Amino acid sequence: MPRKTKNSQAESTEQSENIEPDKKPRRLCRSTSDRMIAGVCGGLAEYFNIDPTIVRLIFVATVLFGGSGIIAYVILWAAVPEKQ
Repeated sequence: MPRKTKNSQAESTEQSENIEPDKKPRRLCRSTSDRMIAGVCGGLAEYFNIDPTIVRLIFVATVLFGGSGIIAYVILWAAVPEKQ
């Protein structure tokens, strides 16, 4: 196991400081443009940068296999703010 030296500690500090300061953190919001009911699936798809159809299919699968998808959708509908 390699020992940490002052150089390796300095390198790790430099790497953590090289985060782009101009980049805004992503926020989870309900979509206003890609919505079927409340925009929850569209907002999740935008956040994770995937197709909204995939998120919708996952919600339908969770509804069919246990019903927890309805509860999760309603909770997200109430908790996630709408995109402005």
